[in-house]
Amino acid sequence: MVNYSYGELRRSYASLWKAMEIPPGMRVRATDARVATIAAGKSRYDQVANATGVPWYVIGMIHEMEGGLNFATHLHNGDPLTNRTIHVPAGRPPTGVPPFQWEDSAIDAVTLEGFAAVKLWSIERIAYQLEAYNGWGYRSRNTGVNTPYLWSATNLYQRGKFVRDGVFDPNAVSGQIGAMALLRRLIDIEGVNVPLEDDVQRRLNQLGCWSKIDAKGEAVPLDVDGDFGQLTASAVKLFQARSLDSDGRPLSVDGAVGPATWSVLFGMGHVAPTQTPVPPNELLRHVIDVAAREEQLHVREVPPGSNRGPRVDQYLRAAGIDPTTGSYPWCASFIVWCFDGAARELGLASPVPRTPGVQDMWQKAGRAGFRRIAYNSAIGDPSQVQPGHVFFIDTGEGHGHTGLVVGRSGNDLHTIEGNTNELGGREGIGVFARTRPVRQATLGFVEFAPR
Repeated sequence: MVNYSYGELRRSYASLWKAMEIPPGMRVRATDARVATIAAGKSRYDQVANATGVPWYVIGMIHEMEGGLNFATHLHNGDPLTNRTIHVPAGRPPTGVPPFQWEDSAIDAVTLEGFAAVKLWSIERIAYQLEAYNGWGYRSRNTGVNTPYLWSATNLYQRGKFVRDGVFDPNAVSGQIGAMALLRRLIDIEGVNVPLEDDVQRRLNQLGCWSKIDAKGEAVPLDVDGDFGQLTASAVKLFQARSLDSDGRPLSVDGAVGPATWSVLFGMGHVAPTQTPVPPNELLRHVIDVAAREEQLHVREVPPGSNRGPRVDQYLRAAGIDPTTGSYPWCASFIVWCFDGAARELGLASPVPRTPGVQDMWQKAGRAGFRRIAYNSAIGDPSQVQPGHVFFIDTGEGHGHTGLVVGRSGNDLHTIEGNTNELGGREGIGVFARTRPVRQATLGFVEFAPR
């Protein structure tokens, strides 16, 4: 099977987009009618967007192309939700019992395609991901035709179509409205903000968020080349570390230009807050109070980077570690210490496993029967995550990071964490209040209820 890299095609997509027009007349009216229907489904597309990080309008475009905006069909290919998919990709979703919910199947579809890993949904990236989604036949068969999946209903497509698998008819004309025509009118009518990739780099340069180092060791502006590589991702992280959203909350420092970062970077829109729910029981309310007092004390390692200090040593001892015998990460120990303090105030036994290991705490919580909210469940329905829950991140090779959820606004968590820093990393230097997206909790969440 022929595959094409994004680097090969990025510039051609940018050129085609700049040259694209939708001829006036019936095709414009038909395109606008489909765009209005996509916009009407935004609340459902938002559920998939919240779970995957894929913009709602991209979900809507795929829904039109694959299922004619029919919520009774799989987003993968338009097969009915009453069974697993039959056509390519067959057998999806692999888990669950039919009939499927549209949102669950849609999350599986975009995850299967790797869409959740995309850091910047630019014009070029949308074109690439959607052409890959549909298949590379128009390129690999040298048809000389711009795929109608993207360009039908525009001046960049006249005729030529695969009328069935592997059979190309140069005179057949696609009656479908291409995805890029839909995107053009979503921008024009619905006001979605989708710049080209070099627009992002240009904006970062304007704001002085430079990550490129010259031969003299000095930071210099990014090359405005449309290449969203490591330098651009690092510049995005620098911007995020310096910025607050419209509600005054720190942006998540992940290098991805998601909806919150996008809004701040281009000065458009805002992130609507959601009322923070109440902790589910008294112990968890006390745990939040204990953790908040530690954060207000500005507990730091002494010296920084040592995994030691008067207060840090107390955290480690609470988890059964002698801090004088080595250098130990202490984020899980901080959780143990906070729950110990809260339980003492209430005359209870702490329910938290007495362990300094993040992965060990996660596994022991499961074996002990505490309620665990798995990653996929949490990103599909963030409202399950409550203040007082403990988040768990898998950082690889048996390591992890954990912290206490103290509030939630939409898909963002407000946390207090030990052994972290201003940027939210593990192996940090103190206790900090942070804001993280729900999707960063790659293992999930635990509710340590009193027993």
